[in-house]
Amino acid sequence: MDLQDVRTTGPSLASLLQSMARNHLDFDGLILGSYETRTTSTMHDDRAEEKSASLEAGITSFQSSASVCSFYNPAGQIDGEKLAALVLEQQETVLGWFVSRRAVWAKPSARDSAVCAHLPVCLARLQPQTAGKPMLFGVFTAGEDHNGATLGFQHRMYQQLPQQEGDSVAASAEASGVPPPRHRPWPVPMRIINLGSLRGARADRDYEPLAPVAGLSPVERAVQIPKDDRQLSNGTSTSVSGPEALSEKELQQIAVADVQRQVAGVETVYRALMAQVASLESAVSAKTAKLTGVLADIDDMS
Repeated sequence: MDLQDVRTTGPSLASLLQSMARNHLDFDGLILGSYETRTTSTMHDDRAEEKSASLEAGITSFQSSASVCSFYNPAGQIDGEKLAALVLEQQETVLGWFVSRRAVWAKPSARDSAVCAHLPVCLARLQPQTAGKPMLFGVFTAGEDHNGATLGFQHRMYQQLPQQEGDSVAASAEASGVPPPRHRPWPVPMRIINLGSLRGARADRDYEPLAPVAGLSPVERAVQIPKDDRQLSNGTSTSVSGPEALSEKELQQIAVADVQRQVAGVETVYRALMAQVASLESAVSAKTAKLTGVLADIDDMS
């Protein structure tokens, strides 16, 4: 079954774009989220009700690595041990993987196609809930423009359809080294859910950031800025501190702590907005129920 809809939240995509802006090297990572099967019923006047099922994927976060080839080699062959170490530590379903590159087109390379061809089988062994479902693959690119004054981003999402057992066409194509069209990464649109959408508000209510910022190590301890106590000629003392008193590692710790404080502030505001949206929804539901009761009383009186 093909994926009919792929959606993600604005904060999740913004976190990945921030990682791309700070990291000047190519890197890859995992796409985390969940699958959802939606059933649609269609009523007809002249025939029985028809039901159709569609498969959707909701992306909650992007787990970034420090560089490319995090679970595969340059030839596109999967390293089972590295992949297991990455997948088994995730609390959510691994929907697929992505790659971030600099100044290239947002389309899969030959190595990307090789990884996509073998990764679904490996993921199904580590997470059985992904068996028989399409795998997502995202290509994200960043390139400088206007003589380095601006930085532009491009992204495109693909789905790798699962190979069915007994597929003679796919088997013969794989033997020849050229996968058939339906077994290559297939483009699929990715929808970004914002706060203005009611459905998006419900989807984002349990938002929890899981992906770390690529290239930034966690703060291990609070950095104490050393002070140089000096005695002035009039007998008073003063404390002088300067950048020369800090090592390179301590300066990096300060920068990381500042970024994490800013991200935490944005997430606090975001959760407050989601709580306000939930409160408004509750108020609307209560008023709707009250109005329904009033209309029912009017119908009884008439």
